Amino acid sequence: MGHADIIWLQYAYSMSDPKKLKVLPKAKNVAVECRKVAQRIRGIENISFRAQITRAAFSIPTNIIEGNGLQSAKEYGRYVRTAINSSNELDFHIETVAELELIPQQSAAGLLKRNEEVRRMLSGLLRYLDRKAKEEDERKKRKKI
Repeated sequence: MGHADIIWLQYAYSMSDPKKLKVLPKAKNVAVECRKVAQRIRGIENISFRAQITRAAFSIPTNIIEGNGLQSAKEYGRYVRTAINSSNELDFHIETVAELELIPQQSAAGLLKRNEEVRRMLSGLLRYLDRKAKEEDERKKRKKI
């Protein structure tokens, strides 16, 4: 086993331990807070808003966890991209319910700020995973030669 293989094993191990990711507790906190805010939205006509906010919010940490256990950085990156897309969707729903005055502007502003922080962290993780995916591809090509 070469030096590169040892480094790869260390990387692979750290990928499988979601507790090492600083973005995960932040994403989970945003999801929990969004759920609490969504529960305060009243009216049967607003059921879809409550459901969409909750789904988009919990999709973020769920995709982080789900992707974290995968074997390759490329596969994990797909899940992180989905988490980023869910974060963008969450912004849209929060902005919409705030414009409709279904939640206080202050609550919306706080959620949007925390969600933006999560999205920035996810973007950094995605850049890292994209670099690792390229390294994986290069390693596979070298093994074929």
